[in-house]
Amino acid sequence: MNCIDSYTFQHTKPLIMRTRIFISTICLIAVTGSSFAQNISDAIRYSYLTYNSSARNAGLNNSIGALGTDFGAISQNPGGLGWYRSSEFNFSLATTGYNTNAALFGTNNTSTESSVRRFGLPGMGLVLNTEPVGSKWKHVNFAIGYNQVASFRQEYGYKGISKGSIMDYFVEQAQGKTADQLDDFSTALAYNAYGIYDPDTKNNNDKEWTSDFAGVGKIPLVSKSQDVVNRGYMSEILMALGANYDDKFAVGASLGIPVLRYETQKYYQENTSGPDTIPYFNSLSWTENVEAKGAGVNLKLGASFRPIQAVRLGVAIHTPTALAISESYNNSLVYDFTTPDGSSYNEKQRSPDGAYDYSMFTPWRFIGDAGIIVGKHGFLSAEVEYVDYPNASFKFNNTADDPDAKEYERTLNKEITQNLKSGVNYKLGAEVVLGDFRLRGGYGIYATPYANDSNTNSSYSFGLGARLEKFYFDLGYVHTQQSQTYKPYVVNNVETQALVNTESNADRIILTIGFRF
Repeated sequence: MNCIDSYTFQHTKPLIMRTRIFISTICLIAVTGSSFAQNISDAIRYSYLTYNSSARNAGLNNSIGALGTDFGAISQNPGGLGWYRSSEFNFSLATTGYNTNAALFGTNNTSTESSVRRFGLPGMGLVLNTEPVGSKWKHVNFAIGYNQVASFRQEYGYKGISKGSIMDYFVEQAQGKTADQLDDFSTALAYNAYGIYDPDTKNNNDKEWTSDFAGVGKIPLVSKSQDVVNRGYMSEILMALGANYDDKFAVGASLGIPVLRYETQKYYQENTSGPDTIPYFNSLSWTENVEAKGAGVNLKLGASFRPIQAVRLGVAIHTPTALAISESYNNSLVYDFTTPDGSSYNEKQRSPDGAYDYSMFTPWRFIGDAGIIVGKHGFLSAEVEYVDYPNASFKFNNTADDPDAKEYERTLNKEITQNLKSGVNYKLGAEVVLGDFRLRGGYGIYATPYANDSNTNSSYSFGLGARLEKFYFDLGYVHTQQSQTYKPYVVNNVETQALVNTESNADRIILTIGFRF
């Protein structure tokens, strides 16, 4: 089926516009090809874990895996569960402020600051302790509960001027395709809104697409802005078993069931307030909505060894988490333009509601812990974590019946292998004992997953608490910093690629209350 060309429409009468819209709608409904929204950012999002679910562990920058006896640390090294000497119940409350500065790379563009604060319940757990009689296994402990291991919350916006347009992306994606082969969720919207068109109206089999931006004679400077709202979390429901042998060696294992929810809403705009005049073009807006829900399973094994009274050493291995994810999404495009005869049109197109189920596998993680106990005055702690980001992978459903899905799965997994690198995270902590009270501090350095990025992210933390016979409370503060480059769309020509630098800060205050019995 051949649809009437939009370039022809832009130089004709409104009567043909009505005919063109009717036939385009038929083209849109007739397309039945698959559309895939998954990308390398999803692999990083579900693999980059921050923990910070309990106040004590957070105050020590998540560095006490070898020392254990903290519910938040079980998600890192379940071997520490073996050092518990009593049963307990605990829960945590948290408030987190997110602040992001975003700036579009370009001439004289300034950064825009956005802030938001949220409250939550990041962790809760029950530990049941038993002491076998007549055995060198001194304590056997069972734990059940949940820890939040990642937060996806972020809100930011930017505006400025840079080369190129999002229409360059639509043109690239449409090349070589006829109108009825265009993607319902991207290029078909641009075509039906008259944003892209084929100047050779006689050739309907080998489309050479273009846009109003190509008529300027150079790469135009275009005014751009976008608002991005990300929400969501990943929490891990866990069941763990740990024991210590003769107070010298502790082992543990946990079965984790991660549960995730992620939503993103993006509203992107371009207009003619830039320095270059683009014939016919007035403005456009591109809206993306994605919602993902999922659950998975993983296994963690850990051990902690006390070679001498003052030293504890620990190791842990995390298997990849197998996630089953259901994603729903839709996009819309509004294109405003003026024809040569002076008539103005505002075309609005919305995609169908898309849905797709797929699987993802997060990377292996290997952890080494150490703790030095300084008499009754406190301790020093450290953790090194190795994350094999390039081994994250996707598996799409029904690839045997859908060659497009199989090819996209192969391409995406290859992109992950080529563009991500293994990362090593370093965490340090210290606790000072003042009678029943504790003072804590910590620092962490976190590697970026991107292969072409040598920057690191960092965090620092503080905390205090009180340990009484049957009751304890802890208060922790964590400040994390993260830098990344965001692309609102991806094109092959680096000159026309919009790049946004984001500097994100999160300040989390956590209160943990526990009861021993």
